[in-house]
Amino acid sequence: MNVLKNFSVSQNESRILKTDSTAASPFGRQTTLPHLNFRRIFHPTDCSTESKVAFIHALKMAESTGAELQIFHSEESEEKKTLAVWDDFPQVRTTLTQWEKRQDDPERNLSERRGFHVEKVLVYSANAKNSILRYLRDKPSDLIVLTTHHRHNFSLRSSYGIAEAIASESGIMTLVVPPGCQGFVSPVDGTVTLNRILIPITSTPAPQPAVDVASAMAQRLGNSEGAFTLLHVGHEEDMPKVKLPVHPGWTWDTVIRSGQVAEEILSEDAEQSFSLIIMATRGHQNFLDAILGTTTECVMHQAWCPVLVLPTTSS
Repeated sequence: MNVLKNFSVSQNESRILKTDSTAASPFGRQTTLPHLNFRRIFHPTDCSTESKVAFIHALKMAESTGAELQIFHSEESEEKKTLAVWDDFPQVRTTLTQWEKRQDDPERNLSERRGFHVEKVLVYSANAKNSILRYLRDKPSDLIVLTTHHRHNFSLRSSYGIAEAIASESGIMTLVVPPGCQGFVSPVDGTVTLNRILIPITSTPAPQPAVDVASAMAQRLGNSEGAFTLLHVGHEEDMPKVKLPVHPGWTWDTVIRSGQVAEEILSEDAEQSFSLIIMATRGHQNFLDAILGTTTECVMHQAWCPVLVLPTTSS
């Protein structure tokens, strides 16, 4: 039976409490956008150093959107004392305080900061994947942010062994942050560098949602300038048409490549050093997909930058 505990963010009060609200810093107060109107962001962590970058991205997304942030950790047994496990959790308030001190903006009014809710959840379970998916069924999220491990060996999975499974089976938009990359959020001051976004497109699934989310993310996170690349692997005449948002300082380029889709996406990423890859996916379509993995799973596991996976049922 799972034992679930909710903790407050505060580091100066009793550790085992319900929850409280953390005041968000005012760095990204753009107008609400429909594609990023998140209410709840879910961050599963193994409390390792490699998971810290994913935590930084989850915290920034929550801070920028005002969404509730849920930080989830699963322990196999109760041998380790609960308070010791608590100490391993990412430090939300400490990180936000550091970001505020690093931001040199004398005009900001801290009294006008918008708050957002942070919940830390500890579950004891022998099967972390099932406990995560069960929790998400009970408390649905709008975005999952997690990390993977073992980039160079696709047979080895994530910290839980389930990053790809969560992205595929949850049906929830998922930001996957590979180990060893800095990502697009600075851990030092929380600033965002989302200046180059790669969007692989094909007829199936429909590519327009990925284009829309890319533009929404760039606006919400405060990118006044950015270069977007649409990548189509195949014949030029088969490349689907999309509507491209117009925004001062943004550029849109198209690249046509031939070959294996996953390999060409990864090659383009290696050559151009993108800040983010955004991929629409329909998950496993057949038995071979379940065994060998989808194109999206291959990319999210081997890319050198974060990958945002958008589940879709479009044909």
